[in-house]
Amino acid sequence: MAEYVGKVYLVGSGPGDAAYLTLQAREILAQAEVLVYDALVDGDLIDLVPDTCLKLDVGKRGGQPSTPQSEINRLIVDHCQQGKQVVRLKNGDPFIFGRAQSEIGALRQANCDFEIIPGLSSALVAPLMAGIPLTDPQLSRGFTVVTAHDPDALNWVSLAKLDTLVLLMGGRTLPEIVRRLRGHGRSPATPVAIIRYAGRPEQQIWDGTLSTILDRTAGESLAPCVIVIGEVVKLRAYVGEQGAAGKKKQEASRQRAERKHTTQETGGEGREGQEARDSRADGAETFIPSLASPASPSAPPLPTVPSHAPTDSTPPPHSLPLAHKTVLVTRATSQSSQFAELLQAQGAQVVEMPTLEIGPPSSWRDLDRAIARIDDFDWLILTSTNAVDYFFERMEAVTGERAFYSNIKIAVVGEKTAQRLSRTGIQPDFVPPNFVAEALVDYFPEPLGGLRVLFPRVESGGREVLVKEFTSLGAKVREVAAYESRCPAAIAPSALKALQTGIVDVITFASSKTVQHFCQLLQQVDADWQTWINGVSIASIGPQTSKSCQELLGRVDVEATEFTLDGLTQAIVAWATRPNTAPPENLEVVMDTTLDAPLDTIPDANLNMTLDATVMTEPVVPEPVVPEPATAPTTEPNAKAALNLEVVELEVRSPDVAAPEVRLPEVAGGETAIAATGETATGETAAEQGAIAAIPLIEVELVADSETVTPMETLQVELDSQPPEQMAAEADLIAEIQAVIQQGETKHFDQE
Repeated sequence: MAEYVGKVYLVGSGPGDAAYLTLQAREILAQAEVLVYDALVDGDLIDLVPDTCLKLDVGKRGGQPSTPQSEINRLIVDHCQQGKQVVRLKNGDPFIFGRAQSEIGALRQANCDFEIIPGLSSALVAPLMAGIPLTDPQLSRGFTVVTAHDPDALNWVSLAKLDTLVLLMGGRTLPEIVRRLRGHGRSPATPVAIIRYAGRPEQQIWDGTLSTILDRTAGESLAPCVIVIGEVVKLRAYVGEQGAAGKKKQEASRQRAERKHTTQETGGEGREGQEARDSRADGAETFIPSLASPASPSAPPLPTVPSHAPTDSTPPPHSLPLAHKTVLVTRATSQSSQFAELLQAQGAQVVEMPTLEIGPPSSWRDLDRAIARIDDFDWLILTSTNAVDYFFERMEAVTGERAFYSNIKIAVVGEKTAQRLSRTGIQPDFVPPNFVAEALVDYFPEPLGGLRVLFPRVESGGREVLVKEFTSLGAKVREVAAYESRCPAAIAPSALKALQTGIVDVITFASSKTVQHFCQLLQQVDADWQTWINGVSIASIGPQTSKSCQELLGRVDVEATEFTLDGLTQAIVAWATRPNTAPPENLEVVMDTTLDAPLDTIPDANLNMTLDATVMTEPVVPEPVVPEPATAPTTEPNAKAALNLEVVELEVRSPDVAAPEVRLPEVAGGETAIAATGETATGETAAEQGAIAAIPLIEVELVADSETVTPMETLQVELDSQPPEQMAAEADLIAEIQAVIQQGETKHFDQE
């Protein structure tokens, strides 16, 4: 048997600061002959070893070059066999994600003596330094610590159900962590804290929620960090930050208070100048402490501010993205308020138009039988909040309990459905990452063949894709009616008035049924109701609803990328804040040409000739213009007027709107004029000819070059009977005008 030579100590260094090193670890470091340490070990700890100690940096930092574990094993064994006192210094505790087992295996195989010296794990220290208790009688009955460098290796179905999560090595995978938790039913309002360099003077903390934390940490380097997720994060506002960093900030806050008090007593410089220097001296915070979760996950994150800056940064109503926008919400009577609140938080005026009335099915028989035999099923599928409500209400009526005493698993579709289920005290076993029924099939956690599935659903009008796909893959699906959604008897008066008066900017639809019932309700009022929504944007929660919008309304203008009410709100905000692509105002283009073509055919090019240089931004119906009487001069019958055409502004009409006919009344003094603002000389208005699109106008001035002008009757007959050459000239003229429009050649802008 080989003799033991030397000894290896596997030492936990704690979070890094020497103040948190155990006394035993400090003594062993003082006697070390060889120090093998990780990159995360603080430099102050390395200084605790003797000057003669051999120091070997083996890296071991995520994403950085490091020594292979097999080489580390060889180093500690070789130096131990040379009779050295070897210290293998690990960050935190050796047995918590420290890979100590591999090194212990190598030491045992080589018959090397070793000893384990515990250290404070960052999984425990980091939350404490941030002021976050990991357990609480009401908020957290326990906590779970996992490493998040490989999200695919974790059971997110189970993790999403736990009160408190502590994740190590998750700085680079934070977006995936957020996506997995939200996809498995964790509320977007769940608090999150990220602690970097816990327990050190350079400690940093970011906090937010699952819906805001990615924005708050955008562009930040998070590693090395500890992530804490759960309601206990809210408690840090009461406890306060601890450790050296916390003391530094507390002292800085105390000094600011003293300076402020001194300034007020002595009448010294103002608050702004003093606080500006405080900020430069103390540094700005990298996070905003927040006890309350944000009112809306879709609301933009608050900017990072110094700790002494005002915390009340609510913008004025007129500056919100949906200010001055009126949104018509079409949902169930009992379900529209939540969506309305999200929109109102963004500044919108909301008009509610209930298009669904949710109620019990025509019979409870099938659902009651299924509940009585719940043990016969492997999975319960719930695809809406209505399904959750009616299923568990009926289960309580049948069994007297709202809880399950069977091994059935529950899958839900949609974040809101998962949240509603959680209110019953039950967590879903599976939530697909995309909030549509098809994703339930694509991502189902086990093979469907032979599974017995209970599917409580709407009695009529629901989609069949889920049942068909499950059945085709071998599952035995039992559908039972749990509730019914009906069309209301009549449209809400406030909604009808808003549509008729044209104040609505956006109409929202959260399901195909809302689209169907919307059309049905309006058809009862007026067969021409579709004219009420011309120019109104149609907003859809997802692809299936968009399909119904296309079929029944002919279009969809806004579609959510995340198929939730939060996602729909975000999509409407993006629509309202999109860059303005309207044409430049008061564009004036000048061109001279000789007009030998029939003038009354020019409007066919969708150009309106007018003397009004005002740029319209809304459809306008002008007042009638009656030309003053004029005396026609005498001229030779066959004389033609060579006319100079000056195009001052261009008006684009909708292609499906007929342009008004232009006629030339006779004007004394050898000039020919055209009626203003899109009217004919006979007093026909744009209202008679069709609505004019919101565009810059064309201003045309026609001046006769000849000293005399052919009388109108003679000229009109002559123009109407022009040969093909004249028609070609007309086409050339129109092409020339269109070329000027497309090239955007601007000679000068009209100064009104």
